[in-house]
Amino acid sequence: MSRVSELLREFGQTLRPLENAPRDGRTVLCYSERHGLVAVRWQTDPFPEWIMTEKRGFLDRAFIGWYDPAGFRPIGESELTRLLVAFIDDMRAQGRGDILKVLEPPVISKQSNDNA
Repeated sequence: MSRVSELLREFGQTLRPLENAPRDGRTVLCYSERHGLVAVRWQTDPFPEWIMTEKRGFLDRAFIGWYDPAGFRPIGESELTRLLVAFIDDMRAQGRGDILKVLEPPVISKQSNDNA
């Protein structure tokens, strides 16, 4: 079990089995080893699948489980710090390259019509 998962459990969130995920169209957070947390909703038309807002579909077997975002509670600075440290530790344990890039500001390309 990852350190992030342990902390989420401590904060009152546990990864639930996917077969218990709601299939009524509301958005849930599903977890995949490949994609991490993905906000998806169940659709039945034209065929049953989990979809993201970009309309990219996922198979049930792509997800390990799900979190109910309605159950998340606000966390403080110390909890957020603990989550960030746990995330970095998990990335190091998985050998994911230079994980400290997570702390760098995102590169935002300048548009030709931007001022300054």
